[in-house]
Amino acid sequence: MTKTLTTVERTIVAASALFALSLIGMLFMLPVSAHAASIDRQLDPGDNNASVTTLQTYLALDTSIYPEGLVTGFYGVLTTSAVQRFQCAYSIICTGSVVTTGYGRVGPTTLASINSKMGGVPSADTQVPLISSVGVSTGSNTANISWNTNQMTQGVVRYSISPIVLSEGNGISGSVGVSGDTALTDSSFRASQNVLLSNLQRNTQYYYVVHTTNAAGHVSVTWPATFTTKP
Repeated sequence: MTKTLTTVERTIVAASALFALSLIGMLFMLPVSAHAASIDRQLDPGDNNASVTTLQTYLALDTSIYPEGLVTGFYGVLTTSAVQRFQCAYSIICTGSVVTTGYGRVGPTTLASINSKMGGVPSADTQVPLISSVGVSTGSNTANISWNTNQMTQGVVRYSISPIVLSEGNGISGSVGVSGDTALTDSSFRASQNVLLSNLQRNTQYYYVVHTTNAAGHVSVTWPATFTTKP
């Protein structure tokens, strides 16, 4: 015997079906958040860890950078080539080798560039100091740059009215080259720092980078940003 649905029952069934279809549609429309977390350390060929997996997952989003798209957690030849393509594409370094110039390794400059594009939140790391809460307050001829790190570090602000140029330094030490004038903090190691830039031009856009070094010599930099002094 076939049961006849009441008007209320038909309404409930129709609403349930509509909700299910909407939920399925939302699931298919959601973007793949493959790079929600940032990379929290410098990486070298031969590394095998979760940070390499995060790196490979991000690089695989662009087939021109990492056409193989393999996510293995192992930093091998294919990943090295992908990092080199990334470095060339974003004018970081395009010559030399892993050992001589950092070409093919994720050094300070490459790490800063990748994390700025991934937009995630890095987790704690025992080697590379992580920079956070960068703030800028400006006057007509001054600017105060402040930031925090998860370790005790010494900090430097490099600034210029011309775009700041970053380049990977020696591949072994993981150093970084930064153009621009230098404003130092004091010689003490601190977790919260600020630097006052003075004698700046009025109503002028400046480029700047925060450069930190911990007691072990590990370096971290921010990707170049800008501020404008007041009229």
